[in-house]
Amino acid sequence: MPAHNALRQEARARLKAGGHNNRRQATKPGDVEAGSGGSKPWHLWVVFDLLLLLLIVPLVIAVPVVLDCRHKWDYAGFFAGQSFEGCINDGIAGRWNALDNRLKMIMHGSGQ
Repeated sequence: MPAHNALRQEARARLKAGGHNNRRQATKPGDVEAGSGGSKPWHLWVVFDLLLLLLIVPLVIAVPVVLDCRHKWDYAGFFAGQSFEGCINDGIAGRWNALDNRLKMIMHGSGQ
């Protein structure tokens, strides 16, 4: 709290002094100076976002399929010639195609 009170007193003193030329931005290590560009590398955030997409999208597509195939295996069983891996492959292909079709519909309808 003492640091907060010191900042508040400094702000009051600046306001009492008046004038727009008296303003000075408080700088801390890592703050960006005006016109100096960004100090944090934006490309790392892009890579981070891409990694999240590459991890989350496959999980959203694969996890429900695996759970459905496990449920099918436990309670009903598979038909002759069908395997657990085949069930998963078919389910993932179906969900992937559904996602692809939805994205295509969004893109086709975006120009209207």
